[in-house]
Amino acid sequence: MNIFLLRHGKYDPNTGHLSPQGIEELKLLRQLLDEEGVYFELVLTSPKDRTKETAALLCGKAVLKEMEELSPSSDPHRALSIIPRDLDVLVVSHNPLLTGIATGLGESIIFEPGTLAMFNEKGLHKVITP
Repeated sequence: MNIFLLRHGKYDPNTGHLSPQGIEELKLLRQLLDEEGVYFELVLTSPKDRTKETAALLCGKAVLKEMEELSPSSDPHRALSIIPRDLDVLVVSHNPLLTGIATGLGESIIFEPGTLAMFNEKGLHKVITP
């Protein structure tokens, strides 16, 4: 079981879509994950375009599922309760929700755009920032 929390990449606030810089940073993150042999079985996203675009760049062959519970203003306890614990799951969402989920997992993390926090059965394993 591994839970990966990822804040969407940098985006254009006028369109809600990822910016070219955000896309490039996420491609570099995928390359780093490939080098480390990190793949996901399930990817959960909020309904926002920027999270779905972020997930598409990173999900590989994983099942992709949009969840209203991962919207920016959702309850972190509710969001944490829907994350399966028996799969390697990538959760792509927003702040302050991701900070709340991380707190529920016992950690205090600042999620800038493109920040990935990797949790395993022992707790926080690694944080990667662009």
